[in-house]
Amino acid sequence: MTRFVSVDPATLPPANAPAATSGSGRLEPPLHNFVYLDCGLWAGSGDTDNGGPLYVPQRNFGLVHGRWVLLCEYLGPGVPETERPDDPDRGHFDDYFRRDRHAEGMRALSELLETLRDGPHRARVIARAYCHTVLPAAQEPNRDKIYVFLPDLHMPVVTAKTGYATGPVATGEALGRIQTYPSPEDDHPYLLPALATAIAPGLAPAIVPDLAPVQVTLEAWYRKYRAADIFQTAHEDLHRFARRLHAYAGRPGARRLHLVQLGDMIDLWVGLRRMFVPSDARGLFPTILDPATAAALTTWRFVKAWTDCALDAAGPARTRALRRAVEALVALPGDQTWLYGNHDCYFGLGLPSDNRLLPRRKRVLDREPGIFAEHGHRTDPSNRDGAPNGHFVTAGVFMEPRLRHADGTVAWALGDRATRLRGAAEHWTHKARRNAPFGIYVMAHTHEPMLEHIEVGPYVRPPVRAMR
Repeated sequence: MTRFVSVDPATLPPANAPAATSGSGRLEPPLHNFVYLDCGLWAGSGDTDNGGPLYVPQRNFGLVHGRWVLLCEYLGPGVPETERPDDPDRGHFDDYFRRDRHAEGMRALSELLETLRDGPHRARVIARAYCHTVLPAAQEPNRDKIYVFLPDLHMPVVTAKTGYATGPVATGEALGRIQTYPSPEDDHPYLLPALATAIAPGLAPAIVPDLAPVQVTLEAWYRKYRAADIFQTAHEDLHRFARRLHAYAGRPGARRLHLVQLGDMIDLWVGLRRMFVPSDARGLFPTILDPATAAALTTWRFVKAWTDCALDAAGPARTRALRRAVEALVALPGDQTWLYGNHDCYFGLGLPSDNRLLPRRKRVLDREPGIFAEHGHRTDPSNRDGAPNGHFVTAGVFMEPRLRHADGTVAWALGDRATRLRGAAEHWTHKARRNAPFGIYVMAHTHEPMLEHIEVGPYVRPPVRAMR
């Protein structure tokens, strides 16, 4: 499927831009298009709490090799198949496969997909697309390696009430844990009624009075945290997936792997206070927090304490299992890029860490030819770096579970798809005008997997009729 996204005509690259190869080896006129891949979510196990199902399992991931882009999922017992959309390249696939160059690319991906099979577990292609973007030679996507994109994980920092060797649970500290709601740093209480009214108007009359400032005991906090843990036992499939990637990397003739985790790996928002300073910066690399201030030390203590707790080698059984999954990913041979998102935005500060399982995070992946990858919150007004509203909403949903399953909660919190598409298209035009367009855009953030071709064109202002 192809979507048309309109942008300001003044931002489009000139029609007579230098010609480039399309990947087929022949010169073609410039085309304003790219492939848009949203890698969805890897979380949920369908466990029940409070008498009903919580989070339907999703095991989405993305693969890119050369100009081929695959949206995939890792299926196993209890993981439902995602409904397949119309295949963007259904009519062209056989033609591409007959060409040696394209056949080689698909064979490499097929070998990896086959290696991911492990008993009842297997990788399934939800959708595929071939990048037709006209690119300069220097931007031709790499055919020597396969990119593996992992989306949001939202791993919990706490999996049990006790049993930790390190971190706030072990020491009894309340460092950054929500103890009152709203928290002292939430200086916009007008959002309290607006939150429920905007996303759950039917529940608002019953919920708004409950959102008055309250004290949160440790027992109440843990009960709410358990209900808010969307990752659940997804580490089991993640560990198996990582082991199969290791198996592929060890095969003779295997392509080099490049693992890209798209951010929101460990969730440092849910159940925790906001430890960053609000900022109005809207650039691609805005400042979250001034490291020169005393708050930087507090933020570092906060990040270290809760990440140590999340990855405690001597912690509860589920925490240890989660750590083993992360260890397998970090030890994967090949290249690795770790991005940060909004729920782990503190990693964008470059704060020091003595934990080898927390590699330094980047804002974007933009040094690989033909590919631009980011978490996806850059164009989200509520969740971009420095914006406090997304965290406030997260805290509100944590406090009031009835909001979690209300219609419109996710859309209100994460924004609409049109905004995400426009943000990607505008960044494509920004790069294209500098003769460095990308052909493949990759993100996560929305938790909703999607793969489509995007055509970028000018919006047309409606004619203004003269007043009579």
